[in-house]
Amino acid sequence: MTWPEAARAHGSVAGIGEFYNGILHPMMAPAHLLGLLGLALWLGQGALQSQRQALIGLLLGLIAGALSARLAGDPDTDAWLYLLAAAGAAGAAIGSKGPALLRSLLALLLGLAIGLGSGAPSLSGVPRFAAFAGAVSGACLLLSVLAVGVEELVVRRRQVWALHACRILSAWVIAIALLLLAYAWR
Repeated sequence: MTWPEAARAHGSVAGIGEFYNGILHPMMAPAHLLGLLGLALWLGQGALQSQRQALIGLLLGLIAGALSARLAGDPDTDAWLYLLAAAGAAGAAIGSKGPALLRSLLALLLGLAIGLGSGAPSLSGVPRFAAFAGAVSGACLLLSVLAVGVEELVVRRRQVWALHACRILSAWVIAIALLLLAYAWR
């Protein structure tokens, strides 16, 4: 007789370990991916220095969220992530570079929400720490790769088609985030 496996809300991949599941988590959780994509589209249109400051903000938020997730009861932060995704994508869609402090603050809040929402309540001890370490690494890596890719095409190479694609993708991120936000709050 076969038994079904336990349902997992965070979509882990069997057999790869908690750290690697943590790395993949920001790419497999739609709210996390949407938030990071929205922020990356906005950051990629600015200077590299503001990307670095925002990445530090994201990292600090991720660490703070990961450390306080258990105390907060492993909350569901998807609605906040949709709101932050829409905010970041709105900055990209209108083409506003915005102040570096605002970008860093958005990155900090996004990191906090991702860190709080990356906890697996079934894990504790070293496996939980490994999952959080992987999630922090994965989120920082994903944001960096996306933002640098946008920056390379839009700012350095000045590809007009890439700027239009970035604005269109930003509009789609806003639309998807607002639809999911409305669904989450219904």
